[in-house]
Parts: sequence; structure tokens; C-alpha cells
Amino acid sequence: MTTPGDNDDIAKLFRENDDIGAQSSLWVRPIRQLLDSGKPIGQLTVLTFRGQDTGSYPFGVLTHTTKQRVVFWPVLPLNADMIAAEGKNGVADHITLELANRRTHLTAYDAEGRARHFKASDFGHEEAWLLQETEGSGLALWFTMLVRWSVLLDQELAVQRCRQAPTPAEAERRKALFASIAGRMKVMDVPLPKSASEPEYVYCEVYFVTGADGEFTFSDGLFPSGQVDTEVEGWPNGSQFEIQPMRLRYEHTQYVFATTCPPGKVRHDMMIGLPRRKGDSAT
Repeated sequence: MTTPGDNDDIAKLFRENDDIGAQSSLWVRPIRQLLDSGKPIGQLTVLTFRGQDTGSYPFGVLTHTTKQRVVFWPVLPLNADMIAAEGKNGVADHITLELANRRTHLTAYDAEGRARHFKASDFGHEEAWLLQETEGSGLALWFTMLVRWSVLLDQELAVQRCRQAPTPAEAERRKALFASIAGRMKVMDVPLPKSASEPEYVYCEVYFVTGADGEFTFSDGLFPSGQVDTEVEGWPNGSQFEIQPMRLRYEHTQYVFATTCPPGKVRHDMMIGLPRRKGDSAT
């Protein structure tokens, strides 16, 4: 909650500065095409991890496009290197699923702001990144995410971008478009397990609901530790952890976000895993 004095300080900060905040900011990346070229974007849903006593912290932004695609921008470490230089994959800005063929690709940007799309083959894999169906569950795995809790805590709260529009009329159009996008933005809490208190990291799996009439069955067997245990120091073999699934509806699409906070220390600040075939994933 802010006080009138806080609001005055924030207004002063924005007046006295131009661009504020890192390029990796979760508040900047989803509106990139609006900032760069004035293109409209779909409704944005900000997803947050919420614990019993940890507060609520954004970990991603989700939208659907008019080209039947689903886009997810994951939270990234503060000041992450966002440039995909020649011969370098770079940090993925967002993940895109093409609903028509169920394939996923990653997008990064070069120093000139040009998009570079990466498929599984660009990482040396023979299989494509495809939704992974689990027979009888009514669910298909899209991606997994492992993020250090400190990455969530370190996110910047004040972000600003100054852009020059080609004409005054275009400037007004873009401001109106931004106001419309901001006004329609939704925030959805994805709960953590009740046992999670000041976790070291969060492990999350994201599924599409594919069952008839939106029916699905979630079980611990859908949450294999083999995909992440090699990335965590101190992962106890054979242990079972509390898992918290949640259904999320976006227009005509339904998802299940399942979270857990096992013990141990992660080797990387943030990782995304994309399934290629049953029992196999590429990070």
C-alpha cells in the first residue's frame, strides 16, 4: 500500500528520468512490440507465486495472439544479458506455442532488436519441442520452470520507457492503446504448497487441459523429479514433496499450474524445460 508521499516520490522519479529498469524486466518485455512499433497485443495475464506467508511475486506473463499462438514471458534474473549475438543463443525472451501443430519455439533478440527464433534442433536435438500428453490424465505438459526465490524478490518495481512516435496523432494512439492494455490486464495467483515457507526455489509444471469437457486427473506421477534433481544440490533421492495444482482459464483455454518447493539449492537462477518426447526434456 502506498501513501500520498510515496506517490509523490514515484511521480518525481518518473519525471526526472527517461528509461528506468533493466531490459530483462518482466514489466517491459511483454509490451515490446507496442513500445518499438506501436503494434497491439492481446490481453496480458500476470501470474504470481503466492505462499501462505511469503506475499505474492510475479513469475510470468501469459497471452494469446490472433494467430492461434500462446506466449509466455518468464521472469528473468535482474540485468540478465538479453542480447542474442552471432553464434550465441542468448537468454530466451519468451516461449511460444503454436496451437495448430502443438510445437513450441523460443524467441530471443539481437543487438538491433531483431527477433531470433530457436527450435529444438538449434540446441542439437532431433525431436521437436511438442506438448507431452499423459494418457488418461486429460493433461498435456507444455513446459517446466525452476526459479530461485531470490530472483522473484529482486524484481524491479519502478519501470519506465520513453519512446518517440513518428507523429503526434500516433503518439496519442499508442498512449490510448497502452491504457487499454493496462486496464484489461489481469493478475492471477498461483498458490505454493502450504508447507512452503521462505523457499529456496520453486519448481512449476505447466499443462494444457485436453480432457473432454475440461476434465482432468492430476497425480504425483505427473511430477517426475528426474527432470530437475540433477540441477539441485542436496536433492534427497526417493523423497515425496507436497504439490499444489491450480486450474487457470484463459478465454477458451484451460491450464493447470502445479508447484512444489523441495529442499536443496539450485545450480542456476532460472531454468525452462521443454518436453520433446515422453520422459525427456530439453532445458
